Amino acid sequence: MEKTRRNYRTQTYIDGNTVRKLEPAPDYRREQEEKQREEIRQRNRRMAQKNQEKSAHMDLGYVAFLSVSLLVMCVAAVLYIRLQSGITTHLKTISALESQVAELKADNDAAEKKNRDSSRSCNHQGYSNEPAWHELCGTGPDYTLYG
Repeated sequence: MEKTRRNYRTQTYIDGNTVRKLEPAPDYRREQEEKQREEIRQRNRRMAQKNQEKSAHMDLGYVAFLSVSLLVMCVAAVLYIRLQSGITTHLKTISALESQVAELKADNDAAEKKNRDSSRSCNHQGYSNEPAWHELCGTGPDYTLYG
């Protein structure tokens, strides 16, 4: 019963010349919070603008530091390129020398094979006692083969 009375009292109101309709009271807190938020936003905008102006300004020390850094980077790049070029040149030289060694080995192997074949043919043909044949074949007392 008491619940119904409470509901009755809060839900009904008397309309007439003595009692007015209920109106919500103005919310001063909300207005103050909005003003504070707006002030904070404006302060942040001003600070951001000042920071942008400071970052756009370069003093002499900063310019000198950037110049020296750029110079060091350029020198390092030139040295690196020279080093790479030297390595490439050495690799080409090594390649050329390796091909020369391969050609010389092939020539040497061919010469050794020719000497072996000619010495065999000289010994098998029965002319080993003639000095002209020894000179032609590269055998005899004056010639020694190393192999």
